[in-house]
Amino acid sequence: MTAEDERPGADPVALVGELFWQRRLGGSPAIIGQKIRVNGKLLRVVGVMPRSANTRVEVWMPLVRQAYAIEGSTLLTDWNSALDVYARLKTGVSPKAAEQETLALAATLSKLRPDHVQPGEYLDARPVLQLDKNSNEFQIALTAAVLVMMLLVAACANLGTLVLARGVTREREIQIRMALGAGRARVVRQLFTESLMLAALSGLCGLLLSTIVLKVIQLQNKSDSSILPDWRVLAATFGVALLAASVFGLPPALRLTSLVPRAGRARKIFLAAQVAASCLLLVVSSFMAGALQRLGRADPGFDYRHLVWVSPGLKAHGYGGPAAQAYLDLLRVRAVELPDVKAASQVWLAPWGDAHMGANWVGRQFSGNHVDGQFLNTMGMRLLRGRNFRPGEEGVAMISEGMERVLWPDRDALGKSLPWDAHGPTVIGVIRNASTTTVGNPSLLEFYLAQLPGDAPESILLLRVSGSPHDSVRGLQDTARTLDGRQQPAVQVVTDTYDHEVANVARALIVITILGTVAILLSAIGLAGLAGYTVAQREREIGLRIALGARAGQVVAAILSPMSRPIAIGFVCGATGGSAVATVLRSGLPAMAGLKVFDPLTYFIAIAFFAAVVSLSILAPGRRAIRINPSKALQHE
Repeated sequence: MTAEDERPGADPVALVGELFWQRRLGGSPAIIGQKIRVNGKLLRVVGVMPRSANTRVEVWMPLVRQAYAIEGSTLLTDWNSALDVYARLKTGVSPKAAEQETLALAATLSKLRPDHVQPGEYLDARPVLQLDKNSNEFQIALTAAVLVMMLLVAACANLGTLVLARGVTREREIQIRMALGAGRARVVRQLFTESLMLAALSGLCGLLLSTIVLKVIQLQNKSDSSILPDWRVLAATFGVALLAASVFGLPPALRLTSLVPRAGRARKIFLAAQVAASCLLLVVSSFMAGALQRLGRADPGFDYRHLVWVSPGLKAHGYGGPAAQAYLDLLRVRAVELPDVKAASQVWLAPWGDAHMGANWVGRQFSGNHVDGQFLNTMGMRLLRGRNFRPGEEGVAMISEGMERVLWPDRDALGKSLPWDAHGPTVIGVIRNASTTTVGNPSLLEFYLAQLPGDAPESILLLRVSGSPHDSVRGLQDTARTLDGRQQPAVQVVTDTYDHEVANVARALIVITILGTVAILLSAIGLAGLAGYTVAQREREIGLRIALGARAGQVVAAILSPMSRPIAIGFVCGATGGSAVATVLRSGLPAMAGLKVFDPLTYFIAIAFFAAVVSLSILAPGRRAIRINPSKALQHE
């Protein structure tokens, strides 16, 4: 599209998406220059846009043709409309400088249009692909990175422990090398080179595996975008490999070349690190499993399994208040005539939808909606006290019992006004707690206002059906189109939103469980290696203990004694870190909002499971220790 296409009187043109071109237009190259019909209006196709994972748009047209394609649209004339503006920065211009320009622009608009742009309003400018550091998405991405780093720490600490254990068999070799004149620095360099080669090979394998996974994701999303590792990923990967080799390969090398025999702190630090990482992932997995289980049996307070809503998009088609209300009234009459529809209600916001209305008072967030008198019956919600809305009634509200306990803990809410507005609506009813704004929302601080005359253009029709709501979608779409053929009404099944939230939690649980399983496996290997290292290092001492009459339990206790403190420290650190990670997930995943971070049962299960892992890890080294022959162990070489 060019600037000429925006000129008044120009032939209306459009770009079509690749999938739309293939599925609906036959994929013929001859489509260029031909006309397609959108909302009954002809548009000349001038190009085909390649498919992308970032958009599902099927038809693009110049913005100035909005009113042509959608009759009655006020998108470009109504100051209440919202648009996103995308810009490509000039060379050398930073995003910060662009943000300052948009702030200045907003201040100028406020002076030019004081009736539409209020003082203090601003234009938010930020890079498209940059996450807001205060957003839930950024917090979850950061948490995922921390969890992966914890797994890396567990793997490297485990490897460091195994290097120490393997070094027991090389102590004589190293001592001979140094006795023959090899300096300590040279031996350390040789041992560190081995760790460095191992880290480099691991980084290479990781890059190969990640490239395969990213390619699979790319094929699944049918995207032509390049999401393969670039030079920055390569640099970061081998930088982390070098750091891991330095932190977890150098201390064992220094320990093994030490001329003074000592227990060394390296293996204790490594043991504490891998135990902490494993426990953190184990605790978070337990929290996620509990959250998924609670979400599955939670009662949201309404019959969400039989709800569907229809959004005709009346405002986008230029419907005013009276015309929109007449359309919705007729749509309600036609909808309830369908055999599966049992009740219908006109509401402003859909349950569990993307849009929210609320108020902040005394540090608490209260969620609201504009509904009519049929709302409770349609939703399957129960009125505890007071009465329902009457037709045409204004200035009244119904609130949840949870909200009543917060605002008026020792008094009856009926007859009171909502406190954040001096002339606010009067409470006429108290409703049983329900979570209608967010799946799994535990606050249950909700209020419902009577519908206002100006709400109709942006309102939707909420319906309760008797059978499967998916079976009613086509019939409701056809019914809405018969009232106005220009419309493409959106019909949404409420259970789809619930299933989406459950799927989000389930995916997060699967990822964290995989990480936790790998970390636990690494810990078991590391503990077994450390126990074997201890048995090999203290073979003569254990033989002497057995010769002096030590029982099997005492021998095992002697093996565990140097490991007990690092295990305890690691578990405390891991449990504390697990609660911190669970707190971040609770704020980022709405379905986990009711998660109890300090649930004793979760920690008890984690402790019991990890104790079982420790017991199994030292089983083989412990049996080898108690079978040591004292006469052989005490022989001098």
